[in-house]
Amino acid sequence: ARAWRRASATPMPEASAKRARTMSDVSSRDTPNRITEPLGGDETYCMKDLFQTWGLPTRFHENMSQAWRCKLVPMTSDSATQRTLTCEGVPFLAPVELAQGVFDAMRSDAVAQSETHGGGGDDACVDFVPKEVPGTVGAAEETERVARNAGHVSTTAPVPDCVSWACDSTWSSFARPKVAMVGGWGAPGSHLLSERHMRMVSSFAEVVDGEEPLNLQMFHRNDGEAVPVLPTHMKWPLPEFFDTQASATVQAALANVEAKKVLELKTETQKQAKEKPKENPEARPALPAQGASARVGGVGVPLDMATRLSAQGALTWWHLDDCGEFVFQVGLPVDPETEKRKNAKKDPPRVLLGPNGNPVVKLFIFAKKSDYEWIAQDTVMNRTAKQSALDLFDTPGHYVPGNDELAGPYDAEPLTDCFRDEEKPFKENRDEPDDQQPGEKNTSPTTPHQQPGEKNKTPGSPRLPVFYVAPLEAGGPPLLSPPNLMHCVLTVRDCVMVEERRGSLLFFDEV
Repeated sequence: ARAWRRASATPMPEASAKRARTMSDVSSRDTPNRITEPLGGDETYCMKDLFQTWGLPTRFHENMSQAWRCKLVPMTSDSATQRTLTCEGVPFLAPVELAQGVFDAMRSDAVAQSETHGGGGDDACVDFVPKEVPGTVGAAEETERVARNAGHVSTTAPVPDCVSWACDSTWSSFARPKVAMVGGWGAPGSHLLSERHMRMVSSFAEVVDGEEPLNLQMFHRNDGEAVPVLPTHMKWPLPEFFDTQASATVQAALANVEAKKVLELKTETQKQAKEKPKENPEARPALPAQGASARVGGVGVPLDMATRLSAQGALTWWHLDDCGEFVFQVGLPVDPETEKRKNAKKDPPRVLLGPNGNPVVKLFIFAKKSDYEWIAQDTVMNRTAKQSALDLFDTPGHYVPGNDELAGPYDAEPLTDCFRDEEKPFKENRDEPDDQQPGEKNTSPTTPHQQPGEKNKTPGSPRLPVFYVAPLEAGGPPLLSPPNLMHCVLTVRDCVMVEERRGSLLFFDEV
């Protein structure tokens, strides 16, 4: 019998669903822990041992199976490696310089508010409240004004603590309440439509000063909020994948195409006019406006931007970013020496330093795209309307398949693409095997759900998934998340993160 399939596919009743886990059992200590494992290495680690070594709360590792293994995401600065990782669907950390504009804008806003309340002159006051969300009319001019004003504030000024900055600013209260998620939202066994893990909040302070850990993802809209739109200052890597502006060459080519279309349509209209009886010109369909369809950007499509405030202990369960949607996100700087907020209900946790020496604020756990069915069982979920997913932190070891269960013959069809093999570099022609010459017909068999960058897999040697763990540091390197990767996120300490989402026309999957 497939005990694993029963454990992962059978949802629990709502009343017995997993309770929201928090990280409140972490005590504040002087000596910080530190992640010493190298980023992007080939070595895999036992996730249970890793989390225990890093000093995470016991509830996040004591009931975890020893079988789950993971790698740390790579950090890369050269575009060739970034391009390869993006094509292979591997999340990676990008150079911190790409987020420097975000940190500078945050510093400038904090200085401006401080000097305004302290009676500073007009020249010292820098308005960092964009009048319009980028992507709307006038947004480009507003972003340029913000960047221009940033030059009036010294970049050597100390960066404020992002949580205090968000909670104590003049714009920290909302024009109308917003929906925040309670830590543990989307837990296995919970109802898909349940509101039990949702709360209404009226300010940023309510997110981090409450009794339960909350997570607020505040999307930037033209809704009267004055929160600075910091994601506009992020610089994306790989413009050939994500640039939202068409290059001069592309724009010229589009103009030529449009000119040819208009000429062809005009010629066809004149030809039809000669062949048919004379008709009223006003009754003819109007020609399309010249250049109307040429108003396209680059290969990157702006989707959304958000500022996310999360309380220590907030856990967001398995979810993914759909289709060609990439997320570029960065943690804002925190000050570990900042005293406990006067309304806070818990003490700051013990500091966990990341590979770059900054406090870790979030831990992302990614599963590969080909390992989707190890994580979630959509058929059961759709039938029961309850989350049917792997509880990574509380699945007893005897429920995880061992070597005997991973070897055939099977009494049921094995999970899709769960076969052990090494991955090969991404090839543009996914139907071309390694030893195939250009132009040669491919006669080798392929698996039904084979993804770019994967070799043909031979049934009979399945394997457990190997996860990617990404430590997001405060004021550290930004993280690029590829689409369609199931992931869950642990918030290690109170923090603010900003993110921008873009679709890439080169990565949209056909349906």
